[in-house]
Amino acid sequence: MSDDSNQSPSNSGSQVTPASNQNLIIGLVMGAAILLLVFLVFNNQNNSSNSSSDYDEVAELKERIANLKREGNQLPAQQNMGAGANNYGVDPLKLAEEISTEANTLAGLIGNFASEIQTKEALLQTARDTETLLNRRIQDLQRQNSDLLASSNEAAKLRNELESLKTLYDNAQRQIEELRKRPDVATLDELRRQNDELRARVADLSELDAENAQLRAEVRRLRNLLDRSTLFVESADALPALAQRLFRELERLEEFSPAALADQYKRIEMELNARPLRSINFETGSSQLTSEKVSIIKNDLRVTHPEAFLLVVGYASKTGEFELNRKLSSDRATSVASQVNADKKNTQSVRAVFLNETSRFSKEQETLNQICEIWEIRP
Repeated sequence: MSDDSNQSPSNSGSQVTPASNQNLIIGLVMGAAILLLVFLVFNNQNNSSNSSSDYDEVAELKERIANLKREGNQLPAQQNMGAGANNYGVDPLKLAEEISTEANTLAGLIGNFASEIQTKEALLQTARDTETLLNRRIQDLQRQNSDLLASSNEAAKLRNELESLKTLYDNAQRQIEELRKRPDVATLDELRRQNDELRARVADLSELDAENAQLRAEVRRLRNLLDRSTLFVESADALPALAQRLFRELERLEEFSPAALADQYKRIEMELNARPLRSINFETGSSQLTSEKVSIIKNDLRVTHPEAFLLVVGYASKTGEFELNRKLSSDRATSVASQVNADKKNTQSVRAVFLNETSRFSKEQETLNQICEIWEIRP
């Protein structure tokens, strides 16, 4: 009995009452809930910065805390049932210890999350600062690009101006060189004096040229008179055989049109080896050769055969009296033959003959029939 009485005070002092256990558990559960609430606040503020593994761990802790809360809610019912509640296998102290451990773990996680959040916020701020610096740098580069474009346009404008100035400079240099080549005043006066003298001489020569032209015409007239007896034949019978044959062929062409006449000339060239070298037209009432026609005859004779026979055939228009036309045409043929004789090769021969009045060269313009033909008959 004495032993039982001594032990009872000791057991009553160390025994934990159900009410105290319940309060402890409830306090621990409330603390864990508060810690969970704080964690959730941090988790919502930086939800985008947490990794998937962190979310899994937090979910697991939430589930464990919920289980602990359910177990804590079951304790009052078990305690009301008396000492038999221990039969369910729930140890309050162990449960409190687990809740405390979980709460400490959760607090550590919250601390880690807070540290990570601060680190990421610092990194984010650094990124924002870097972005600000980059934006400023981009703006500076854009301004520099605008300045470079403006400078490029200005440089192109300056190059154009420089090219214009170079052109002006080159022109000025050429003008300077031209001015340097110009004579001085004394030289200019001398050149003017010489020019006046030359003008006077030209005027004198012009007068002399007119006189010379008259003299040359007179010389040709006198030469024609001298050559008439040897170069002009009154009848085709006095011509060589080939020349007679050509004359007879030309007589038969009176009724041919100008177009058909060209075909007949080609036939004569093939059959008689004779070709029309040149047709010399004369003004009405004139038998004189101009200087231009004299030059033409000289050029034509350069391409003739060295032993060719040159026949000058005179024609007259059908206007006026026949005898006057015949005499004028004979004079024209003699004038042409005399010039041919002066310019021909020594081995060549020339004769002139009057053929007839004609309109074969033109039916409408009679003046076109006032001609002399120069024929080349090759051996």
